[in-house]
Amino acid sequence: MVLLIITLPYDYLLLNHSLITDQVVYQVLLTLRNYIPFTVVLITLKLLGVNIRLTLKELGLKFCKIRYLLLSGLIPYAIYSIGVAYALLIGLNVVNPLIPLYEEYGAKLYPGSESFLLTLSLLSTLFVGSTVLGLIMLGQEVGWRGLLLSEFMKVFKNYLLSSLLVGVGWGLWYTPLVILYGFYFPNHRDLIGVLVMVLTCISLSTLFSYVKYRFNSLLTPAAVSGVLNGLHNLMVRTVVVDELYSIPTGFLGIISTTTLTLILYLIKRPTRI
Repeated sequence: MVLLIITLPYDYLLLNHSLITDQVVYQVLLTLRNYIPFTVVLITLKLLGVNIRLTLKELGLKFCKIRYLLLSGLIPYAIYSIGVAYALLIGLNVVNPLIPLYEEYGAKLYPGSESFLLTLSLLSTLFVGSTVLGLIMLGQEVGWRGLLLSEFMKVFKNYLLSSLLVGVGWGLWYTPLVILYGFYFPNHRDLIGVLVMVLTCISLSTLFSYVKYRFNSLLTPAAVSGVLNGLHNLMVRTVVVDELYSIPTGFLGIISTTTLTLILYLIKRPTRI
């Protein structure tokens, strides 16, 4: 309820361009939206009268080994690779995403430089995504994989069910942005877009929960989310399909994420699940 009370007027402010005309201010506010779940957690813990610092640490807000961040940052590349493999398997057209991206922005891409620039983009995103973008996405993780997942686990004692329920709430949280702004699905600002977003979040929630419990820190799913968001513009343009079927937020992404989660779970089950 607190999440809705804060999110709905915030989204109204974001989407009302008569109130916000400066693009830089708009982007800053859009970025800060990621910290609404964190804010709700702080309010909740304050109302409960518990030790906020200790509780946040128990929820997973603590440092982890650098190699855990690196391994987590590599996960989106696995999703990307699996998605491309599935696309090729069913005969979809796969292209270097920089070509359509440069065309959209009217920029010139010199012949022969595509592969080098793509490699450079992929490598740089690993660093930026697992650090800067990861810190931005941490605001969401404290809410979704922190407090909410912890509470569901106390009630249901089931990792999969708890992750699925968190994913449903997480996906519905994006509803205003999907319908009013076309977030991730610019051609599907409708219930279909919302449904695919919810399914995407369910698949990602299961993976993010696995990563959190595997490495015992919220920094690791935040790193996955940061790199995934950093790669989004490339991933969504790699397979030439409608965005409902794309990677990472379409059906190809859902299938790829689910496949990777199953593989990871079979390789090593987190001890805290």
